[in-house]
Amino acid sequence: MPRGKQTKTRSKRRSRDEVQELMRQLDTMVSNGEPLMKSIDKLGISYSNYNYWQKKRGVKSSRKKRGPAAAAATATSSGRGVLGVLDDMKANRASRSEHEKAIHALDAKFNQLKAKLGRG
Repeated sequence: MPRGKQTKTRSKRRSRDEVQELMRQLDTMVSNGEPLMKSIDKLGISYSNYNYWQKKRGVKSSRKKRGPAAAAATATSSGRGVLGVLDDMKANRASRSEHEKAIHALDAKFNQLKAKLGRG
């Protein structure tokens, strides 16, 4: 039995039509909310092939942009718009407020216990 690294067998080259069909399926899966990497795995495509095909199609990089401007751009491009982002911000602010109250209550309880032990 051979030892060492197991390699994948190389499949034969895909035709232009096969590539276009795979990319259509991939676009459909991603637009339906499936994560990109899971979609690529399900279709049996390597990430490097995906990037190569995207480049040939003339599509910009699939890497996610970072930062607040990118988040706003993603939010508006996904159809939620500015009002959806504002609603999320309000919900997050309310949640943060509740968490801060819980932290303050725990701090007070901790200080009481510390005082009982004589270390406060």
